[in-house]
Amino acid sequence: MVDTGYWIECFPISKNDNVGHDLYSASSDAFPKAECTGDSVDQAVEKLQKKLRDIQKVYRANGMSLPRSHSLTSPTCKHRQERNWISVYVTLD
Repeated sequence: MVDTGYWIECFPISKNDNVGHDLYSASSDAFPKAECTGDSVDQAVEKLQKKLRDIQKVYRANGMSLPRSHSLTSPTCKHRQERNWISVYVTLD
C-alpha cells in the first residue's frame, strides 16, 4: 500500500513587530484550512502533522477520501518567496 503524503511548507511569522521572537507557520495546500503555528519549525510541523492525522481519521470514519497525495519528488512552493521558508514531506499512513 502506498503511503499518503503531503508537502508542508513552514516559514517564520512575526508575533509582534516590537518583539524579536518569531513564530513559525506550517500549512499544506492540500488542506488549506489546516494551519498551525509553533515556537519552532519542528513544533509547527509536528502540530500540523498531528492535525492532518486527526483529519484523516475523520475522513475515514465518514467514508470520505483524502485529497490526492503530493508527489514525493515535486515539492510545493507556494511560500518559496518567504525568507527562511522550508518544505517538508510528511506521510500519514
